[in-house]
Amino acid sequence: MAERRIHLLSEVTANQIAAGEVVERPASALKELIENSLDAGANQIDVRIRGGGKSSIEVIDNGCGMGKEDALLCLERHATSKIRTAEDLYAIGSYGFRGEALPSIASVSRFILQTRVSEEPIGHEVFVEGGRIRSVKEVGMPVGTRVEVRHLFFNTPARQKFLRSRETESAHIERVLLYFGLAHPEVGFSIQHDEGNVKRWLAGQTLEQRLRTIFGETWLQQVISVSKKNEVFELTGYIGRPGVSRPDRHEEILFVNRRVVENRAFHFGIMEGYQNALMKGQYPVAILNLTTHPSQYDVNIHPAKKEIRFRDELAVRRFVVEAIRDALSQFVSQTKGGSGVIEVGLAHDKSADFAIKGNQLGAANPTGAAHREHSVPLKLAVPIECFESKKEKTEGNILASEGWSQSPVIQHCGTSKEIEGMRILGVVARLYIVAENSRGLVLIDQHAAHERVLFEKLMSEYEKKAVNVQSLLFPITLQVTPLEQEFIRVQREGLHAVGLMIHEFGSGVFMVDGLPAVICAPATEAWVREVLHDLQNEGGETRRQRKLSEEVIVRVACRRAVKANDLLNEEACEKLLRDLLACNLPYCCPHGRPTMIQISLNELERKFGRAV
Repeated sequence: MAERRIHLLSEVTANQIAAGEVVERPASALKELIENSLDAGANQIDVRIRGGGKSSIEVIDNGCGMGKEDALLCLERHATSKIRTAEDLYAIGSYGFRGEALPSIASVSRFILQTRVSEEPIGHEVFVEGGRIRSVKEVGMPVGTRVEVRHLFFNTPARQKFLRSRETESAHIERVLLYFGLAHPEVGFSIQHDEGNVKRWLAGQTLEQRLRTIFGETWLQQVISVSKKNEVFELTGYIGRPGVSRPDRHEEILFVNRRVVENRAFHFGIMEGYQNALMKGQYPVAILNLTTHPSQYDVNIHPAKKEIRFRDELAVRRFVVEAIRDALSQFVSQTKGGSGVIEVGLAHDKSADFAIKGNQLGAANPTGAAHREHSVPLKLAVPIECFESKKEKTEGNILASEGWSQSPVIQHCGTSKEIEGMRILGVVARLYIVAENSRGLVLIDQHAAHERVLFEKLMSEYEKKAVNVQSLLFPITLQVTPLEQEFIRVQREGLHAVGLMIHEFGSGVFMVDGLPAVICAPATEAWVREVLHDLQNEGGETRRQRKLSEEVIVRVACRRAVKANDLLNEEACEKLLRDLLACNLPYCCPHGRPTMIQISLNELERKFGRAV
């Protein structure tokens, strides 16, 4: 008789394996516990942490609580109040539904559950150690539930050794609390680490009030609201103003039905919505919630429910793109005259750093915190040219082709005309135009500003007529990889549609014999390869075509725009400012860098000791 090699795992072992999927670290356990509290209808959730969560995690809520039988049953695998049949998985309106979280956590910790319902005068306590119930007793307590998780992974040392320092685990816990605090501003939260101070977010707040509490007023001034709805989706929240970006995605927090998620369609919709208002390698500031019927997505594809899959990913992406662009367009239309210029400080104050760094949350100055990126030293190393008469001339300047006057320099200080509430005062370092408005000083980067003006002009011409193709006297030959060959073959019609004429020349060899006529300088093989590489890594044919047209036009605009040290006269400065303010997106160049920054009168007064 053959030896038996297959056997059933014990319930404790099965729960410990499940815990490996659901509970990665203390923050994972906290997430599951808070989700249960929210599903129980709590409007106040208090968290106490010891040793970064490795010693203990305590969550107390004022939700509906449980009776004795439910308190015991919730510790069994696959016991849940959220679903009854498989069909319910396609209309999940709650956070927890698998019934694995509590038994999994209890199997790798010393677990105390105390709970009471309003119909009973007394509560019940269940103590579980390593997945085995050790005691059940009555306990006096208010309505709600208290869960304490002690010594997480005490019986699985291999898992325990992968935990990081107390500070790192605390940072992950803060991040989890941040997500729930933003998803549910109406719910009050508090957290205490060891014996430290208690951080509180009051119940009954709006999202704007919660953002102000967490990040501070200065951060809130750097974002704009988003609100769009159709018959399937609704998107609400806040995104960064044009010119505001971050080097990573830590301030891109995305919710679907108030569940924090990862989803490529959602993310790329935001990136595409910003279009040419975001620097390469930078990420947007975005705190957004997409509301839709649960049948539109599947949250059951990841054990910890971190990722979701939409039934129609393309529809989601298109909707998000439209919502982002509508918000940016509305912001620009409401801030004509420069009122939407990014405000910066004259010197960096480390005590004002806000909030999210890596996985950490917290503002040193919650009423007026400022982000490092928008609080930088301003050094006027070169004196402001107060428009004194000079004999210097701008030779070969692009201004001539734009119909701008090229008289030497501005002759009188402060005689400029007012342009939509802004008046030009001078130029710093032959690069930054200095203007004033009702809020204080405005600095305009002449190169970035001219890039934006040229880009929108050329883009408008591109969208109004078919692309003119210019044949190359010396075609560009490319030796490509098999993957690149397949990409070019599949996308050839789309590439031709935007003026990139590329043909197969032989085995693994392609020839480019025509480019969009808007290119005013010879393109190199390296340039063509870079464009093809960028397009190959984009998603969707429409996006690829738009990316190609923008890539060409951005490079043309950058090449033709005025540079640093190009000396602009008074008329040139006025024309540049007027043209910039007439743009659809005047606050950043096509690369996403700010074109203008604001230094407020209050900031100046503080620097001169006139205000605190």
